[in-house]
Amino acid sequence: MSSFFPSISTVETVAKGALATAVGFGTLGAGLLYYGQNYLIYPSAYMKIGEDDGIPTTPAAYGLHHEMLDLKTKDGQTLRCYLLPQKKELPKATKFGSLPTVPISAIEGATELGYSNMSDEELISHRPTVIMFHGNGGNAGHRIPLGMMFQQVMRCNVLGVEYRGYGDSTGTPSESGFAIDAVTALEFVRGDIRLRDTPVILYGQSIGGAVAIDLASRFPGEIAAIILENTFISLRLLVPHVLPLLGPFKFLCHQRWESAGKIIGAPDMVSQNRVEDRLAGLVKEKEGSEAKAEFKERLGKATEVLDVVASQVLEGGGGTIARVGNGLGKEYKGIPRETNVLMLSGQSDTLVPPQHMKFLRQVFEARPHTRRTLGLSPLSTSGEKIEEAKTQERSQFMLFPAGTHNDTTAQHGYWNRVGDFIAEVGKEWRAQSSGSQSRL
Repeated sequence: MSSFFPSISTVETVAKGALATAVGFGTLGAGLLYYGQNYLIYPSAYMKIGEDDGIPTTPAAYGLHHEMLDLKTKDGQTLRCYLLPQKKELPKATKFGSLPTVPISAIEGATELGYSNMSDEELISHRPTVIMFHGNGGNAGHRIPLGMMFQQVMRCNVLGVEYRGYGDSTGTPSESGFAIDAVTALEFVRGDIRLRDTPVILYGQSIGGAVAIDLASRFPGEIAAIILENTFISLRLLVPHVLPLLGPFKFLCHQRWESAGKIIGAPDMVSQNRVEDRLAGLVKEKEGSEAKAEFKERLGKATEVLDVVASQVLEGGGGTIARVGNGLGKEYKGIPRETNVLMLSGQSDTLVPPQHMKFLRQVFEARPHTRRTLGLSPLSTSGEKIEEAKTQERSQFMLFPAGTHNDTTAQHGYWNRVGDFIAEVGKEWRAQSSGSQSRL
């Protein structure tokens, strides 16, 4: 996988050279960030890498049981995606041959649910569906080995989403376009007779994590769980770290990806200054006792801000606040506490600093209560009681000391934790289901 931004040293060299030109750094820096940011943010849409480069990019090249899909978006684009559905007897992959295919009989609940007596089509409908949103480098085909882990080892159905402009998909990449692509993928799952009743787990890496958060915030009732790896608070907060010389022009980022606010359903209510203050506090966490005390004070203030925002969201009508300025015309409802979240962070990530993941962890833990039962309560004058929820257990965080931006998936314990998380989601789903509604 490539880095989040391509050719960083080249971009900075060009920017530095501008200091000696008549154009002036300010004009060039602003122009580079504003007009060239799509190239910087979505590089692989403009630099195609495929089978001709010796890198397998199709499920067929791996010998996997699969279906190729052409998904049509509402704005007329075609997404070339792949589906790795379940099957009782999966063929052994012809690449990465050492990867074991776990027998379906070994999956927890197999005997109870009678997997061995099901047809392949029935088995698909009784296993979870993982929707994969990849990072900005490479394409969906390059993540097939990760999809193999979900299909062959964890026995999930897998939908590998290819964004517009990437791979063989049509169109040009953009934040609003990716959001539409994600909705298109979810609509496919809910429209497929085999998949429509399966619990959906979103898996997002880097910018794919921002895509997953965006989708889950707008369709919270459709998502059972989210797995996030090395993603960021927002692109505007990432620019000063990745491109320091262009930091002063971060306000020109029209590709915003404001994930923190979307988690609580208010993407424009968590102000950038407050987020920056919180991030600065996290950075100072390592600088001594006085800095730690200052950090704790800031952390408390930031949590109070989030609590106030969460209260405003709830009072405003069940956690719905319209996002303005992004052109989607959609409402962000927030990600409810009952949605399980697993965050996987590389401590040695020099591209997206791990402080971003730490901040998002705090935001997830500050999510407003959303599960309601009838009954009078001092918390409400409408006869509704807001239940407590064990948010800490639902917002899980794992740090990998040696993990960098591109190799966290290869760290010891990564896939064991993912497998355990999916098993936990399965147990909860079975507990909430009964009779024929049980799907895991």
